[in-house]
Amino acid sequence: MNLYDFEQNFGNYYPPKILVDLLDFQNKYYNYAKGFGLFGEGTLAIQHLSITSEFLERLLCFANDEKGSTFAFWEDSTKKDIKEMPIIIIADKEGIHIVAENIKQLLQLLSCDIAISVNRDKAYFNKDIANHTKSLHHDIFIQWLKENYQIEPNNNPNQIIATAQNKYKTDFNNWLQNFVKQKS
Repeated sequence: MNLYDFEQNFGNYYPPKILVDLLDFQNKYYNYAKGFGLFGEGTLAIQHLSITSEFLERLLCFANDEKGSTFAFWEDSTKKDIKEMPIIIIADKEGIHIVAENIKQLLQLLSCDIAISVNRDKAYFNKDIANHTKSLHHDIFIQWLKENYQIEPNNNPNQIIATAQNKYKTDFNNWLQNFVKQKS
C-alpha cells in the first residue's frame, strides 16, 4: 500500500511517523505480527456500526488483524497529539475495547506476535506467549522496534491492556454508548 492511500485513514490528522515507518516496513516484510496489517480502508471498516459524523470522525481506523478486528485511534476530545491517542480494537460481534494508551503500547502488544482476543467484556491475550509459532518476519520486526523506537518486547501484554482500560474505559464507554449499542 502506498502512503497516500494510508493517509486517507486519518481525516484532518497526519499519520504519526511511527506508523508511516511501519507502513514502509510492512511493504517489505508483510508477515511480522500474527495477521496484523495496516490498511487504507478508513471508516469503511466501521460504518456499519454508526454513520454519525462524530462517531466516524473521532475513530481513526488504520489496521486490522487475522480475526477481522479493526484497530483505531480514539480522538477523546482532549486535543492530544495523534501518537498519544488511545487505541481501540473493534471486533464487531464480540465487542469494542480500549487496548493501549498510545501507538507505542500497541506496538509492544504486537511484539507478542499473538492476535488480541476480544469478547463482550474485555480484550485480552489468552495464549502462552512463549509457546507459539512466530510470524515469518517477526524477529526482523522486533529488531526494527528496538533500533528505531527503543520498544522492547513485552511479556505481560494483559497488563498493558489493563492499564489502558483503567485510564480510558469509563470515558470511552460513555462516549461509545451514544453511537453503538454494546451487546449484552
